[in-house]
Amino acid sequence: MAVNKEAIIVNAPALSTMWMQRRHSHVREFIEAGKRLGFRKFELGHVVRPEMLDGVTRRDAEFPSLHAPCPTTVGLGGQQGLLLSALDKDLRLAAVGMTIRTLEVAERLGAGAVVVHMGRVDVTAGRENVQELRRLYIHQQEDSPLFELLRKQAMEQRAAHASAHLDAARRSLEVLADEAEKRGLRLGLENRDSYYQMPTLDEMQILLSDVDPAVAGYWHDVGHAQILDRLGFIPHRAWLDAFRDRLVGIHFHDALGVRDHLVCGLGEADWSMIKGYLTPATLRTCEFDWYFEGEHLWQGVEFLEGAGCLSSAD
Repeated sequence: MAVNKEAIIVNAPALSTMWMQRRHSHVREFIEAGKRLGFRKFELGHVVRPEMLDGVTRRDAEFPSLHAPCPTTVGLGGQQGLLLSALDKDLRLAAVGMTIRTLEVAERLGAGAVVVHMGRVDVTAGRENVQELRRLYIHQQEDSPLFELLRKQAMEQRAAHASAHLDAARRSLEVLADEAEKRGLRLGLENRDSYYQMPTLDEMQILLSDVDPAVAGYWHDVGHAQILDRLGFIPHRAWLDAFRDRLVGIHFHDALGVRDHLVCGLGEADWSMIKGYLTPATLRTCEFDWYFEGEHLWQGVEFLEGAGCLSSAD
C-alpha cells in the first residue's frame, strides 16, 4: 500500500544534484522542481558550476550537506589530477583549495556537513584490472579463475603504491579538518565504488584516527558499497560495522550488480540491514540518477519509508 506523501515529506531525505544533470541550468530551478515533488532538503555537488549558484541563499531551502567539490570550476575536476591524494604538491594543494571553497559555500548556506572524496591510488594496471572485473561480472564470470586472478592482482598492485598516496591524503585532511572546525562543519569521508579509489576500509580507519570525531567522520554510500561487495573486495556490512560510531550521513541509491545510482528498491541492497545502523543524527540524501522521472524519485522515498530507513530521522 502506498505511503501518504504528505505524511513523510517532513522525513524525506535531501535530494542530490545528481538528478539536476541535463535538467536544470541553475540551482534555484532544481530546488523548485524538487519542492514540487515533495523534497524540502537538497545536497549540492560537483555538477554545480559557479554561475549556477548565483543568488542562492540559505533562505531558498535547507542544505544539510554539500558534496565537494561544489562549485566545480569548469575543467578542474578530479579527472584532471586535482586529488587530495595527489603526489604532485601543486595538484594536491589545488584540490585542497577547491574543497575549502566548498566549505565556504557550505557555511554560507547553513550546511552542517561536507562529503569529501579522498582521492585514489594511481596504478594504471590496477584500474584496468578493475574495469575488466566489472566486465566479467556483467557477463556472469565472477566465479571464473580469471576473475579471481585479476582481483588478486588489483589488490597487490594497489597495495604496492598506496602508502605515498595515503600520506598525501592525510596531509590534505589535516588542513581540511582545521578549516571545517573553524566553520562549525563536519567532514564526511565517503566510501568509493572503484577499488583503486581511496579509502579502503583500513585507510578509512587511519584517516579517521587522525581527526576529532566532532570534525570528521564516515559517509556511507550504499551503491558504492554494493559494487565493491559484488567485485569481492570489501563486504558491504563491513563499512557500517567499522564506522557506525563515526557515521555522519548516507547516500541512498540502489545497485543492481555493478550499476548504481538507481532509485531505492530497484536493486539488491539489503535495506533491512542498513536501517539498523541509522540514527536520528544521520544525514540522509537521495543520490538518484538524472534519467529517473519525478514520480520514480518519490517511489524511492516511499520505499525507504517502508523499509524503515527514514523513521529515525529528526
